[in-house]
Amino acid sequence: MAGILLYLELAAKSRPQLARECFPAQFDCEGESLRPDKAIIKAFLREGLIIGRMLGWQLVFDLTDAGRQYAQRTATGLCRR
Repeated sequence: MAGILLYLELAAKSRPQLARECFPAQFDCEGESLRPDKAIIKAFLREGLIIGRMLGWQLVFDLTDAGRQYAQRTATGLCRR
């Protein structure tokens, strides 16, 4: 499941700019509002891969240590294909 990588990539291009290993609950991409898949977010939360927090008025998700390791394994697996 490469969802974490996709959300981090979208976060890098959305506004406002967030920390490197963080993505918002709602992306603003060129005036369009996009949201991560709720089921994927719930699975990531349940597995301890991300943790939610409020940044001003906006809900954002930070990768945990387990989330960073998962993202690295996923990226490595995608590069091998």
